[in-house]
Amino acid sequence: GPVPDDRAEAALALPGQFPGVIVYFESRRVHPLGAAAAHVVGYTRELNAAEVEARRAQGARPGDRTGASGLEAGLDDRLSGLPGAELILVGPDGATVRVIASQPFQPAEDVTTTLDAVVLTASYQRLAERPGSAVVIDPRTNTILALNSSPSFDPDIFERGDSAAIAAINASADAPLLNRATFGLYSAGSTFKLITGAAGLISGIFTPSSTIYCGATWDGIDPPRRNWEGAQGPLTIAGGLMRSCNPVFYEIAYQLYQSGTGILSKTARDFGFGTPSGVVGLAEEAGLVPDAEWKQKNRGEAWFPGDEVNLGIGQGDLLITPLQLANAYSSFVAHELRTPVIVSG
Repeated sequence: GPVPDDRAEAALALPGQFPGVIVYFESRRVHPLGAAAAHVVGYTRELNAAEVEARRAQGARPGDRTGASGLEAGLDDRLSGLPGAELILVGPDGATVRVIASQPFQPAEDVTTTLDAVVLTASYQRLAERPGSAVVIDPRTNTILALNSSPSFDPDIFERGDSAAIAAINASADAPLLNRATFGLYSAGSTFKLITGAAGLISGIFTPSSTIYCGATWDGIDPPRRNWEGAQGPLTIAGGLMRSCNPVFYEIAYQLYQSGTGILSKTARDFGFGTPSGVVGLAEEAGLVPDAEWKQKNRGEAWFPGDEVNLGIGQGDLLITPLQLANAYSSFVAHELRTPVIVSG
């Protein structure tokens, strides 16, 4: 079995004590943060026969490993390096006649991330194995401090090739291998109301001091829609956000629909929804921001007021990733949309 570093000297003495015992050492990835960093860091796997053959010119051999997920996969070229090799033609006297092919040795690089082990562990513990994700971004620098997905798994089982444990993970109905932070597509719900409020201000139809009635119901279109917490009276956009009043954002979305500009969907895209964030090292989904063109193309139907009103409170066909949402909220602090950063060196 594996020998920890502090037992290496004792292990080397075993062959002398027990004939037939063989001790050998090889490097292997270890994951000290375990499940807390499993999705974002990822794990490695052994190259299959087809991959070994395809990479033979680069010096690949059976048993070599490659990044399978997370940063291990996204930064595999840097983390793996390349073996040095040279194919030469020699004469009868052993002298080199010609160098047919040469590949310089490329050492594996260390990669430094912006992740904070304490924050990673704490945010994973707060998820408490409930399905979901957590993304923590420092809005000053837009660096990712934590990116978790739950339920998670022990990445070391892939490094040591524990086939029974790997089979159990693959068979789990909770999809523990899914990185919900970057591949989970969700309705934004009320978190989208900041975007709707911003679109209302950008349009010029509303100002920070404009008031919108927050009633027990909103009857701008049929059928009327109820307010989840009852009437609150006239509210500014800021007040509507603090109360999370649906009628305020129904009304904003409805008036934006009436303007015919498509500005609500455009504003959503301006905040990074509907396209990958561009973070280096992590694969991610683009999500979906619906609009009239999308609906006509995919459903063969017109874009109705109800579509815009649903979008106004982050529902309908809108799909976002948790990373996109965290990045959008970071932009409210910095006043610009930036690419999240997870690799610092």
